[in-house]
Amino acid sequence: MHIGGAGLTRALTDADDRLVFADEVIAALQRDCGGDLPGTIAVPELLETVRKARRYGLKLARPIRAVQPAHAITAWVELSPREDGEGG
Repeated sequence: MHIGGAGLTRALTDADDRLVFADEVIAALQRDCGGDLPGTIAVPELLETVRKARRYGLKLARPIRAVQPAHAITAWVELSPREDGEGG
């Protein structure tokens, strides 16, 4: 999958770390990493960052990597937890 210059994409998770909505770029990454949509976040660094944002109730921004046999992807993510703690 080639994402170069993908621009802004969006996704939504629930309180159980399931990706419930994702733009096509994120949905493709989720599937490439062995996940489903909807389904538990399949990118380990993204899953960890989502959990931290929800746990601390803070907006977090950082780079993440998804490494697969054919390629590696680096992306900048900005996560904002929902105020009710149910997802982000």
